[in-house]
Amino acid sequence: MAFFIVLTVAASSQSTPEPYAVKSDKLGESITQWKVNNPRLDDCRNSTIGDRPGAASDPYVVYCSPRGAEEESLTYATAPLLTEIAWFYKSALYKVEMPLHSRARLSQVMTGLEEKFGAPSGRETTPFQNGLGARFEQEGLTWKNGVSTIEIVYSNSPGNAPVLTFVLDAPDKEVTKRWKEADGSKARSDM
Repeated sequence: MAFFIVLTVAASSQSTPEPYAVKSDKLGESITQWKVNNPRLDDCRNSTIGDRPGAASDPYVVYCSPRGAEEESLTYATAPLLTEIAWFYKSALYKVEMPLHSRARLSQVMTGLEEKFGAPSGRETTPFQNGLGARFEQEGLTWKNGVSTIEIVYSNSPGNAPVLTFVLDAPDKEVTKRWKEADGSKARSDM
């Protein structure tokens, strides 16, 4: 008499992680949806390639920021922001930059990030020196989920505001590549 053992292997359903959300917005959403969610931040224009004066405009990259006095009411985790800049590539939100007004509420922001997204996946400390010889350290904390990244960068340098950035990884790499290629071809054409 023969016995057969049948093993059933469940296919592991590895779903793609969802991009991070910033307030009421999700990285990857359309510029149209973003404008509905952020009517006071609708001052939008095309970015230049390499973001240099006189550089050609990149038709696929648009950035939006608040108009005038609206900047005064911007916050993240109740910390006042200097501004908020939303970046779009091919009409999809791929990056949000939020410079904090000061380091005063940095711990509040970091606590909020850890409560919402868990412990950071990375930490980096970089020493630097200003033009007068003073030495400082820049700290960077990152959260990654496989498709998007959150980064907060701050330093102990006076007057240096912390910056919180949410990024959709693939479009960010593509935009960076486009800008590097454009800068390289422009430099070669001037030689």
